[in-house]
Amino acid sequence: MSTIKQICGFRIKLYEGDHPPPHVHIRAPDFDCLVNLHTLHILVRGEKSCDAQAAIDWIADHQAELLDMWERING
Repeated sequence: MSTIKQICGFRIKLYEGDHPPPHVHIRAPDFDCLVNLHTLHILVRGEKSCDAQAAIDWIADHQAELLDMWERING
C-alpha cells in the first residue's frame, strides 16, 4: 500500500513492512515527515519545513481507520 490520500499538495502514505510505532508518512516534493498514529506527533521531519497542517488534520480525522490499516499490513 502506498498513497492513501492526497491533500493540499501532500501525499499521505502507509508502507507495508514498515517499522513501529504505527505511523504515516506525509510527503511532498520538498518535504517528508512521519506522524505517529497514536499521538499524532511528528516523529521525523525532513530538511525543509512547510505547513502540513491540512494533512495532519486529515490524519487526526481518520486516526482510527489509519491505525487499523497500519495494523493489518504491519501487525
